[in-house]
Amino acid sequence: MAYYPWLNTNLIEDGDVDYGSLTDDAIGLLKTYLLRQAASMFLDAKDATKLTLLQSEINELAPQPDKKVRLPLHNVLYTAMPAYKTLMLEVKEKLNVLPPSGGIAGVYARIDNAIGVQKAPANTGINSAVSPVVDITYDEQEELNVPLNGMAVNAIRTLPGAACASGARVRSTATARTGATSTCGAR
Repeated sequence: MAYYPWLNTNLIEDGDVDYGSLTDDAIGLLKTYLLRQAASMFLDAKDATKLTLLQSEINELAPQPDKKVRLPLHNVLYTAMPAYKTLMLEVKEKLNVLPPSGGIAGVYARIDNAIGVQKAPANTGINSAVSPVVDITYDEQEELNVPLNGMAVNAIRTLPGAACASGARVRSTATARTGATSTCGAR
């Protein structure tokens, strides 16, 4: 079974992301960029001390496996450097985009445990999913349901009352003759 699209989630929170989420090369680029931004933020001679202090903090940026060691520097940069804060929010957003497989596996497990395997996980919410990355229209879903090659894709769509809902389709003997797929209550 295939599911589409990927999901925006809320699994990663603000406190989960800092410069340790970046590659070593990206940290080097970030350091260069922040030094330039700091210089442009403090152009006045009276701000020379602030600039020097901030530059010394930025120069401390280096790969560091221990989050407790990274946290003080992260907090200073997050507060003092708008570009750093924007970058961390973007990283968090990107890390919260996940393939549908984990969410769908969770739906199957939740339905199996709560109701039983006789209930298909159709039209049910996906925990921690905020929205699909792509909004699928009714017409687009129809194309996914019965594509020309016969391989249907289960669409994940936002429905009223649920962050996301999934369709679960299986072929019955009646639909196998026509080539159509439908949502049904068995797997």
